[in-house]
Amino acid sequence: MCNPMVDYVQGIKAEIATGGALKKLIDVVSEMDRVILDGRLKLAKAKKEARIEQARMVEALSRLKETEEKRLALNELFGFLLKAKNTQRNLHYFNIRVPIANGTMALRSKAGHHSVARLRGAMEDGKGRPLLSCVAERCKGRWQRQTTTQFCD
Repeated sequence: MCNPMVDYVQGIKAEIATGGALKKLIDVVSEMDRVILDGRLKLAKAKKEARIEQARMVEALSRLKETEEKRLALNELFGFLLKAKNTQRNLHYFNIRVPIANGTMALRSKAGHHSVARLRGAMEDGKGRPLLSCVAERCKGRWQRQTTTQFCD
């Protein structure tokens, strides 16, 4: 090496050893690296927490929608049961046979005791479909329609 270069290197070496401006600059750069690393770690942690929270919100929303669908289906079923009860009261004193899709459903007179579930099978919505099939569609097959092909005396 040439003399000026040797003097320069010895000056830097002495400056580092005595804690001069270069050492302070290196310390500042090291501190900046640590701060940047901490910031990246905090950002990664915050992103992870945000993803977890978003997944919880999606799960809660899906449970809410499912509950709302069940509530609507139960409200509709309640309406059908109410209509069936009123129909049963109107047909209470008569012995009537009502045609349904899978056979004939009979309603007994005052002495008989057919259940409301069988009576519901005969009721139709405005589109000519049995009401129970509408409820079964709404419940997505969780509840099956019960019909009877037996005749009453």
